[in-house]
Amino acid sequence: RRTIPRLDCAEKAGYTEEEVEEFRVLFQKANSGAGAIGADEIIEVFRHFRVALKQHRDYIKILLEDFSPRQYWFGPADPAVQFPEFLLVLKAMQDAKIVG
Repeated sequence: RRTIPRLDCAEKAGYTEEEVEEFRVLFQKANSGAGAIGADEIIEVFRHFRVALKQHRDYIKILLEDFSPRQYWFGPADPAVQFPEFLLVLKAMQDAKIVG
């Protein structure tokens, strides 16, 4: 499990302030009020942009497990991340060429 201070997530991912704000909008669209999102919410957000991620669900869950503190999980096998960790998950998805 990776341990990265929350304030460093945007910097570690290498995003500009403008990109962070764009990603915050995506996160907020997916967030149902729980303050965290899981694999299904990430897949749904990208579906609106015509990016099919359903086939990558297992990989996305692994990324969420890597970056998510346990207290944000929706259940024992349902990891979720808050916004700072979402940036790291998104960066890992870009690095894996799952999203552009």
